[in-house]
Amino acid sequence: MQLAAFYRMTSSVLSDSINFLYRRPIMADMKSLSGLTEQQAKEFHEQFKVTYTAFVGLAALAHMFVIAANPWW
Repeated sequence: MQLAAFYRMTSSVLSDSINFLYRRPIMADMKSLSGLTEQQAKEFHEQFKVTYTAFVGLAALAHMFVIAANPWW
């Protein structure tokens, strides 16, 4: 009798642990994939556009300097 009770208890604990580990949020319950609100996403996007433009500009400038210093043609 005690063995059966132990088995029921451990199987319940194991199934609860597995359900907890592999639980996925339901898409209807989520705000967005990133978890940001729409306003936060817009603010992030604006800053991302500025920093990406600066990065591309600096990379283009560095490439022009390399070509000017050591042309390959």
